[in-house]
Amino acid sequence: MSSFGGIQSEFTEEEFLEGYSAPKNPELMRVFRDLDLVEHLGTGIRKILKKYDKSIYHFFPHFIRVSIKYNQNEFEYENNKIDDKLNGLTKIQKDIVQLLFDKPCLTQLELARILGVGERKIRYNMKELIEKKYIRRIGSNKTVEWEVIIKENILK
Repeated sequence: MSSFGGIQSEFTEEEFLEGYSAPKNPELMRVFRDLDLVEHLGTGIRKILKKYDKSIYHFFPHFIRVSIKYNQNEFEYENNKIDDKLNGLTKIQKDIVQLLFDKPCLTQLELARILGVGERKIRYNMKELIEKKYIRRIGSNKTVEWEVIIKENILK
């Protein structure tokens, strides 16, 4: 991931990594906060650094790059908490459902790359998920999306 603009001139790299930040547009941040679309400023960096080393951040004059190799770590889905509703599925099937819940437009090739398995394995497991009515395909071959279905309650 790359964040264009770099660190604000009033902060050092160390201060940035400690979570110090100031919005470039305070009024816009206030609106986002009022709508519950953001948390306290600077908490994201501290949360990331609880799981990863500072070496994931690469600082450049005009942008910051964050390199997280997420397919080598266990997935955590704190926001949607659907894992406990996926009884009877294999780990890869649970991972597929959770990834599609987060991003319904993922292709089988993208799922294979994210999960580090072959496309054939994804295809087989998705067929089983469709038969078990955990996912449903929506759209044409060009505009495919996936809908996650849990116990007759459709989550999207």
